Amino acid sequence: MVLHTPAPEPRTMLQKHLDYFDPDHDDVFSPYDTFVGFRDLAYPRWSAAIAALLVHLALSYKTLPKYKAAEQRFTLATFIASIPHRIWSYIPDPLLRIHLDNIGGIVHKSDPQMFNDQGEFDSQKFEKLFEMYSSAPNRDSLTRSDVMRIWRSQRSLGLFRYIGEGLKWLGRWYTVSPRSGSMTKDELRGCYDGSILYLLAEQRTGQVGSTKTASNHVAPADEMAPLLSSDVSE
Repeated sequence: MVLHTPAPEPRTMLQKHLDYFDPDHDDVFSPYDTFVGFRDLAYPRWSAAIAALLVHLALSYKTLPKYKAAEQRFTLATFIASIPHRIWSYIPDPLLRIHLDNIGGIVHKSDPQMFNDQGEFDSQKFEKLFEMYSSAPNRDSLTRSDVMRIWRSQRSLGLFRYIGEGLKWLGRWYTVSPRSGSMTKDELRGCYDGSILYLLAEQRTGQVGSTKTASNHVAPADEMAPLLSSDVSE
């Protein structure tokens, strides 16, 4: 068990989406960190291991630190000296670490796309998702059937991305584990900004200190507070 606490502000929504898995807040986390994070959310060992591997296979190379040329006059000598650094920045990390500093340009290429190119959350597309697919009278929650309709609507993405989207929705549903049979707006938004992960980890592991998450994340405290008292399946 690891004590999960929010990272200091400012953070983009996409960084908050993954901050939970970086407990020491050094902006670099390994597959083991992610495995422990999923275990603290009550994932079985096998599914936590598979989820961690898939996340890092998808994001590790895309977030590699890229070579940045120093501000100096360009000469043949400086160019030759920079070649090893340029090459190194394209070699995959054998440890599959994810670098949060470079996550800003990595967006979920799904439709609807919830993050813009800067890694910020698109609230309008989030609301449109519920308007289009929610079967609730107030359009404020998603049932399992609604989630399946969202997934089926993404068949045009291609086989691998379509499967990837299905796995992401399965992960969100399993993480929240709504006993009511519906995932609310607050719960889904909490998955996107990461705030619900701290609350669920506290509920499922008895951690101390993660209750300050709601005030440090995008989701307002008055919206997230009911989640603390809701029943969550083990």
